[in-house]
Amino acid sequence: DYGRYQVQMNGKGSIVKMLQRRLGIPKERTISIGDSAGDIGMFQESELSICFNPWDEKPVAVAKMTIRSRNLIDVLDAIKNQIKE
Repeated sequence: DYGRYQVQMNGKGSIVKMLQRRLGIPKERTISIGDSAGDIGMFQESELSICFNPWDEKPVAVAKMTIRSRNLIDVLDAIKNQIKE
């Protein structure tokens, strides 16, 4: 089952790696979106990491992109633009 996982705060990177392995998806085709320091491990295992409305500056330092917006469409637009490049 790949739907929902209970993950400890700093365990997101290992879960992303496990899913990449199970599904045969390389880091280069992985995108992660988060908002806190608990997402840093996930960001490190993703080619594109987006910090969306971060709680503090810790994840901003690691994410490839930060979006401060009230509209999730801005995240979708950013992903589309990155995929085109």
